[in-house]
Amino acid sequence: MFQNSQSGEFGPFSRFIPVAKNDGKYVLVLAGEYEDLKKQKKVAKQKFLNDADARPYEARAAAVTESNARAKAAGAAGGDD
Repeated sequence: MFQNSQSGEFGPFSRFIPVAKNDGKYVLVLAGEYEDLKKQKKVAKQKFLNDADARPYEARAAAVTESNARAKAAGAAGGDD
């Protein structure tokens, strides 16, 4: 999940769009998925209308974070060359 204090690059050519939840945290959604959410009327003005709609994107973010942590740990366990 994208935190308020976390830096990032977003603009017209970014793959991800930060979408706010009601608790003030942000979830990164792929641009194409964001367009689908708009058509389904689940987001408006880059905010989820219902936080339940953000859960699939939070789960994906958690999986990526876990994968990154495992890769980092594996790199640290490899030792210095």
